Amino acid sequence: MLAALAMLPHRAVAQNTITLEGVVTAADDGSPLAGAQLAITNLLSGEKRLATTRPTGEFRVLGLFSGRYEVAVRILGYRPAADTIQLVLGQRARLTIALEKGAADIAGVTISGTKFKEVEVQRLSVSAPILKEEIENL
Repeated sequence: MLAALAMLPHRAVAQNTITLEGVVTAADDGSPLAGAQLAITNLLSGEKRLATTRPTGEFRVLGLFSGRYEVAVRILGYRPAADTIQLVLGQRARLTIALEKGAADIAGVTISGTKFKEVEVQRLSVSAPILKEEIENL
């Protein structure tokens, strides 16, 4: 009986979600863009889902809830694009996104370092000279 009750919320969630699918293509010739990165953000909750297009340019995002979403797409060599969509239960959500060729801005990275004092690694213990008299006095 407990096993049956534990499965109920899972089924309810599965029935109340939306699948967003589509394809990302080049605007000039319609060729599919493999490896494009998509960020699907729920504008009310801020929840973000990420996806990457397959070699055919297609993508699929499962388990979205009803609401307004921003869909942002980017890939090197093309201008990023973003659009807002409204997802509703029972809707078959399919997008076709065409990206225009163009340079993408890439943020620079600064690498800095600090020089540390050199440490002698050959010596594993502290040593000092011992006189013969000291040994005899032990």
